[in-house]
Amino acid sequence: MAVRRLQSDIDVVTAAKSRIRNAFKNGVTVYMSFSGGKDSIVLAHLTYSLICAGEIDPSLLVVQFVDEEAIFPCIEKSVKDWRKKF
Repeated sequence: MAVRRLQSDIDVVTAAKSRIRNAFKNGVTVYMSFSGGKDSIVLAHLTYSLICAGEIDPSLLVVQFVDEEAIFPCIEKSVKDWRKKF
């Protein structure tokens, strides 16, 4: 499959927030897997910031912790801290 690159004035964070808003527009449950890694933390942070700004409905969000076999204590702490927010 060919990849077509396009120039855009939108930065990565703005584009990600737009995608998150779009996921919530249908009014159906949105599931977010959370492993505690850096990608999950970024997605959680962006989603949480949109909830705090009133831009998405938190009642549509289900966050699931995905337990990887070898989880480090610092990751477990991060997951527990984020669990309090959601």
